Amino acid sequence: MQILMTQVQMSLEVGSNSKISIVKTINLSYYNKQGFTLIEVIIVLVIVAVMSGVVVLSVSAPSSQAFISESLKIASTLEVIADESVYSNSVISCLVKEQGFDCMSYKDGEWKELDVKKLISWGWPSAIKITKVMVGGQPLAENQNIKFYPNGQLQQMSFQVSNSVRSSWIDGNTDGDFNLSN
Repeated sequence: MQILMTQVQMSLEVGSNSKISIVKTINLSYYNKQGFTLIEVIIVLVIVAVMSGVVVLSVSAPSSQAFISESLKIASTLEVIADESVYSNSVISCLVKEQGFDCMSYKDGEWKELDVKKLISWGWPSAIKITKVMVGGQPLAENQNIKFYPNGQLQQMSFQVSNSVRSSWIDGNTDGDFNLSN
């Protein structure tokens, strides 16, 4: 290892005839050490933190978007059932289950099974379950059906949907529109 030394000389005049001279030897090898300064390490840590934050957000965003997309499929299914009631001029009664609806259609004095899968082009989202149903602000009793009427008027309905991570509400108004809310 090479040792670098330098001398610094300072002169100071105290009076008109006096002069003080100081000679200081400085070891420059101490100031030229190999390695990183504290500020360099902090800058690198900030860059790594920002990059890891971007990665975490980009990885978690699709699962959130997938949940919203699947929840909107359920909202669209409810709108299709409401529209079918109007188009077929029949009362539709549906038993709400965690993984879908069992529906019956009442027209001309008789009940017929209504296959919801024939009404929609998408399947039921496998990872999402209906966990709670509110009709007219009251919880829906077990084995109680929700009804869709041919005049297009509905009671206000809300469906809580969730997967293993997220939960949201699908709110329906009296006109048969269903929207996702937080």
